[in-house]
Amino acid sequence: QTTIDEDGKLALPAKGYGERATVAWTAEGDGKDAIDTATNVVTIPAAGTVKKFTLKAAITVGDKTETLTYACRAYTKNLSLDTSKLDELIAEARAYKSSDYTKTSFAAFTVILDEVFDAEPLLNTAEEVTAQINKLQKAKENLVDISVLRAKIETLEEEFISLDENLYTTASWKAFEDKLEAAKEVLSKED
Repeated sequence: QTTIDEDGKLALPAKGYGERATVAWTAEGDGKDAIDTATNVVTIPAAGTVKKFTLKAAITVGDKTETLTYACRAYTKNLSLDTSKLDELIAEARAYKSSDYTKTSFAAFTVILDEVFDAEPLLNTAEEVTAQINKLQKAKENLVDISVLRAKIETLEEEFISLDENLYTTASWKAFEDKLEAAKEVLSKED
């Protein structure tokens, strides 16, 4: 088990699998200075600072080596601040599948999710937490569920088929027909 000591240091394991494996650590990215790969120690930064880095563990057992890669953030969290609701929302949002939503809405959602995730360790007040919760909830509300969109287009198509073209002007019929085709085209690009 790995724990942070009173000096804000986290020792990464150099051995594993019952001492049969050796682990060599490397770090990449802007926050890679948070880890001393010679000693396998991560220094947790002071409050208000987040170090982001990619940590790689080369695990060797005998003559076989496997490398595992981890996206990491090292920070000091304000423990007196209740972020449990925000943490739950972030965890829930990270489980969403891009295939369930339109590409555009999911891309916008992901940008907001990343912003909220990055801001979370830097929050100092309940108001800041609430603002991030509201920001993530608003982004969630703006997601466009692809199955709902598909059902709406199918309903429109069924209604269109049941209409009597002779009751409409040529221009209005063509406009409706073009919009329906455009909607179906957009939907086909989402698949």
